[in-house]
Amino acid sequence: MDADGLALVGTVPKRWGMRERALRDFLYSEHVLIRAGTRHNEPYAVAVAAGWFEVKIHLVEIDPDRVPVERGVIYLTPRGEALIWSRLYRAGYVTQPRPPALQDTLRHSA
Repeated sequence: MDADGLALVGTVPKRWGMRERALRDFLYSEHVLIRAGTRHNEPYAVAVAAGWFEVKIHLVEIDPDRVPVERGVIYLTPRGEALIWSRLYRAGYVTQPRPPALQDTLRHSA
């Protein structure tokens, strides 16, 4: 988690005791993440606009003889964590109705 409370999508399920693949499959079925194509694993624009995710563009040097390539890194916001937790609970994937205290506070204040 960084200073803004952002977390990589792959680290969140570990904190929740889930497999990353299971969370991604759930987010595909909820139409939060794009399942296939050139934007595979990126959030839909609606989810970004709602403040669930942030996409940060980084330059990645794949080959020293080539120009660096832009890659988007997907981060889940605290608000997004709280809302996804709620969806997981409604769907029966988690047994606790409330997300961790920090995310719950942020969800109700937004």
